Amino acid sequence: MNGMKEFSRREFLDAAAKGAAGLYMLPRTLNPFVQKAMTASDLSRVVVVKDDNALTGKNFDQTVAEAMMDAGIAKLTGIEDTGEAWKSLFPGVSPSSVIAIKINSMFSTMPTHPPVVNALLAGLKKMAFDGNPFSENNIIVWDNKNSFMSTAGYKINTSTTGVRYFGTEGDYGDALYPIDGGPSQRLSKILTDQCDYLINLSVLKNHRFAGVTLSLKNHYGSIHGIGLNFDPADPLHANAAELQIASINALKPIRDKQVLCICDAIKGIVSGGPDGAPQVAPKSLIFSKDPVAHDYTGTLILKEYGCSDNYTDITQLSRHIAAAANQYGLGTCDPNQIERIDVINPTGTGIGGNRMEGKIPCRFVLFPNHPNPFNGRTCLSYQLPQTASIRIRVANGMGRPIRRIFEGLQGPGYYHIDWDGCSDDGTRVPSGTYLCILESGRLRSTIKMQLVQ
Repeated sequence: MNGMKEFSRREFLDAAAKGAAGLYMLPRTLNPFVQKAMTASDLSRVVVVKDDNALTGKNFDQTVAEAMMDAGIAKLTGIEDTGEAWKSLFPGVSPSSVIAIKINSMFSTMPTHPPVVNALLAGLKKMAFDGNPFSENNIIVWDNKNSFMSTAGYKINTSTTGVRYFGTEGDYGDALYPIDGGPSQRLSKILTDQCDYLINLSVLKNHRFAGVTLSLKNHYGSIHGIGLNFDPADPLHANAAELQIASINALKPIRDKQVLCICDAIKGIVSGGPDGAPQVAPKSLIFSKDPVAHDYTGTLILKEYGCSDNYTDITQLSRHIAAAANQYGLGTCDPNQIERIDVINPTGTGIGGNRMEGKIPCRFVLFPNHPNPFNGRTCLSYQLPQTASIRIRVANGMGRPIRRIFEGLQGPGYYHIDWDGCSDDGTRVPSGTYLCILESGRLRSTIKMQLVQ
């Protein structure tokens, strides 16, 4: 049966108990190359949390958003306690520290969405100091203009109670910072003078001049010289903004204070951005401390959902991402140096929402994919008799891993997830025979798949 093996619930529990000492403990059968890639301390970790219940129609589910946020921070830090996980991201944090959250609100049809910000705020409020929660008033949600924020659904608040919401409104520092390829810029005083730590909370959009607008380009809202109209002759957008975006992110106030990048990828724009209405719904959040790896992963998701830019190579699609890595040392866009962890449906409904009416299976099974042979996408289906940490990956006919499909904790149930015929770097793989490998602890099940391009 193509190497497929079924394990009874007892066999599954015995093997899982022996082999699942933790999510990142790899089985002895794992290829040494993958083992090195998954355990090397110098890798940039990116966590992608996807939940099929993030939207009810077009509306956000606040409870699901909070579960996604908590799951992402737990996987990013390796700390299960949400408050402690957040505290670990802010070295030296104290009850008097000020945390600023830079959102993207320039276009009200597709901003950083308030429910995602609220989910982030709920997590920050779980930080405790001597038994007291972190003060809401020590959190600033900001962008460059109050009017943008208000239109995007944020209520301006500059009082001494509650979370503060306000724009820079022309209050920039006197220091002029040189920008490669563009005019020198002053930075928002919210960034330079008012906060101790910065969280970059961007949104998933393509950009008709810069390729994409994710966390790196979100800092165009931190400088004084950005205009309201996009023009390829604008010096901040010339040459795909390759050096301009990268050099802004290399400025010391940004590098020193930014501790985390999150992308609101619940919805996205894949064509004609950054303005316009959302066109796709990945129902995901992206987390990383590395802004380059973060944006590289976001670009892969945009391409997966049909980003229609004329570029075919990902480094051309987002030239500023490559420049940020290679010329400014801000992170990595080398897929071999990125540890991507996908968390699917942390609210527990199962991939695709399919738990087959709540029935609990009695065996650990990876079913044959369908269709097979396939062109484009194929569905991978499996069942779990017990909550377990699992890994799903695709290997070529020689057994060399080419794509990590999923890694995370899942409850008992029946699941399905698609493979799009791409490798980890987003490249379409050629026709041929491929293996899908499902592992949990010491259990391993394999099927053969035939891709016809």
